[in-house]
Amino acid sequence: MAWSRRQGGAETTVVRAGYSLIGLTSVLRALWFLIPNSVFLPSYVPVAYIAFDPDHPSWVGAFISELLLSAGSLSLFSIFILILVYWADILKKYFYPGARRTKPMITFLTLVAVLVLIEILNASFFLAKMYSSEGMILVNAILLASVAIVCVCEITIFSHRFRTVLKTLGAINQVSTESQVKRIVWITGTGNLFFFTRAFLE
Repeated sequence: MAWSRRQGGAETTVVRAGYSLIGLTSVLRALWFLIPNSVFLPSYVPVAYIAFDPDHPSWVGAFISELLLSAGSLSLFSIFILILVYWADILKKYFYPGARRTKPMITFLTLVAVLVLIEILNASFFLAKMYSSEGMILVNAILLASVAIVCVCEITIFSHRFRTVLKTLGAINQVSTESQVKRIVWITGTGNLFFFTRAFLE
């Protein structure tokens, strides 16, 4: 009974975190699309701005624009990372029942913290004039493309294992798990399409 309460509490925490991330992503993306690009930059033509350049004060707009875009992308990616971390925890319970399991939210927060730290370092290097705004954009693109490729691999592997577990449990309990399997396939297809597209675009 105590284990069930803990499991239910963990699921509630994950669901709340997921909805919070969806809301945060919506706000950041809305700001990105609603604020005209002319507010940040004088032209749509890409320019390599250097931080604190007195001849090009638009570097501030370019910096804020990239931060807003990166924050929205990280928030969006975090939704799928949360799903993957939670799937990994459930699968570990079935495939390695005796193994010690880390709390999913701790793992999730650690991964997100690493990504946020990389973004902070990237912004700091730009402000330190180690590279231009184009360099900052390139680092963000490489980071997001790398995360997308990793997520494609993980979500495919976890999806296959999850379907195996569901079918096995269904056979043992003599109940239909077809709807759950279809839901897993839908999530996998949506996630892979998103990450393939992002990796290609980046």
